[in-house]
Amino acid sequence: MYKKFIKKYLDIFFGVIFLILLTPIWIIIYLYLLATIGKPVIFKDQRAGINGYPFTLFKFRTMAIKKSNEYSITDDKKRVLKKTLFFRASRLDEIPQLINVVKGELSLVGPRPLLLEYNSIYSLKHRKRLEIRPGITGWSQINMKLLTSWSQKFDLDVWYVNNVSLILDLKIILKTFVFLIKGLFNKNRYNNNLFSEKFNGKN
Repeated sequence: MYKKFIKKYLDIFFGVIFLILLTPIWIIIYLYLLATIGKPVIFKDQRAGINGYPFTLFKFRTMAIKKSNEYSITDDKKRVLKKTLFFRASRLDEIPQLINVVKGELSLVGPRPLLLEYNSIYSLKHRKRLEIRPGITGWSQINMKLLTSWSQKFDLDVWYVNNVSLILDLKIILKTFVFLIKGLFNKNRYNNNLFSEKFNGKN
């Protein structure tokens, strides 16, 4: 019941509340980015939602605009702007994703949404992570220090799909806040990130 019905409506309810409460922060960040890095302030990207169907993900832009053939996938971190590092470390760049939550495309908790072309790369086992709506935070994110590969990350995503509950979601949200607070005091957090949002090879 919770997984199929209650979770979605709780997401939308709290998504609206968070959007309202964070409006002042949203405005401040928007004006700061507009003044320092210019337009576009909002980054839009096609990602795989529930059952692999595409949706447009919103984030505050924290990278230089990519020019044709200027960077490879592995060089994406080189495009991160120094003026935006704080927003990435604090995850404030993800505030616009609350719009996706309110639209029912994203959950507060779930597997992170990846690029569409990777729908065909998942193993049969790992495709199960697409059976629920992706999330802003998730079980694999809060256990990132324990992971050394994408396969392990997807294993945790599948475990979450099989064990979704209100108690588990509350636990993940609480640990996420702790993780974010610690991240604010870790200057090397971005450089030490184990995962970008791209991966190579079959798992």
